[in-house]
Amino acid sequence: MKVAFYGVGAIAGMVIKHLLKRGRLRIVAAVDRDPNKIGRDLGLIVGARKTLGVPVSGDGEALIKAKPEVTVHAATSRLEEAYTHIMECVEAGSHVVSTCEELYYPELKSRSSALDLDQAAKKRGVSILATGINPGFMMDTLPILLTAPCVSVECIRVERVIDAARRRPSFQSKIGMGLTMEEFHAKVKKGELTGHIGLEASLAAISHVLELRLSQVYAPPPEPVIVERELKLCDLTLRAGMVSGLRQRAVGIHDGVEVLSLELWAYAKPPEEYDSVKIKGEPSLNLKIIGGVHGDLGTVGMIVNSIPYIMKAPPGLHSMFEAVPVHALKSGFNRNLTRKHMRFNPQP
Repeated sequence: MKVAFYGVGAIAGMVIKHLLKRGRLRIVAAVDRDPNKIGRDLGLIVGARKTLGVPVSGDGEALIKAKPEVTVHAATSRLEEAYTHIMECVEAGSHVVSTCEELYYPELKSRSSALDLDQAAKKRGVSILATGINPGFMMDTLPILLTAPCVSVECIRVERVIDAARRRPSFQSKIGMGLTMEEFHAKVKKGELTGHIGLEASLAAISHVLELRLSQVYAPPPEPVIVERELKLCDLTLRAGMVSGLRQRAVGIHDGVEVLSLELWAYAKPPEEYDSVKIKGEPSLNLKIIGGVHGDLGTVGMIVNSIPYIMKAPPGLHSMFEAVPVHALKSGFNRNLTRKHMRFNPQP
């Protein structure tokens, strides 16, 4: 199988190294807009310890020449930028697996862009899928799947706690690690610090699949997590009072009560790392993954394991939650309970 890459950053590098171990896949092209990467050998850029004979190109013409069967797109979180990239892949006749968070549920940002991508893919006979660990699995696809044995569902709460000290510097910067509280709030206000992109998309996906009619979606700005005592990390010392990360929430409300709650904690050295899904219903379910799923490695797994799926999928734009074979039915989602029954106790 001939594979190409659009975007040659840290995640793409991890995917490339994994694919090289698997064999039977041939990397035929790579595209990146970074002038420092253009013209250089892909293997040297991603630290593969050998040349791959694939120079990085600055535009999509390389895809047209190489004719890849599938392209891994890992260049941006924003749909506005990804739209052009993915159109270039589609025009080259390539299936696409993308890590773009806003593409996971693109109707939130631009329904017209989603329709354009879908129609272009169908015209060229290829398929497009946005995936990753979050959004893509932990806080959306997994909770949807877990509703399968439920004859009724009252509410769903998903929580993810990440030790940001174990993540890439770019991720640490994205969550405001090392800033003062004043700097954190200033960057959030200016739109320079967004934290995790995709929480609202995950909420929308769950709501869509379970056919909920939410009266309100509440997604407040990220909140800083403050260091109480000095923390020494590998490349950074966080003094007391500095920001070690953030907390983000997205809540779906129906008739004044929370029926969906997604909460992400990403900061240095939490007491415990975990992923949890709590479903109140009949029966109730409580899943906790002790230690959590590492975001980078999990994303690599989702990308690699999605390639066979998208190669067999009908032409068009697809969503991860389409792959969930069974889930709770709309009629099984109980909306007649009181606020007392619907709310979870607040976290400390």
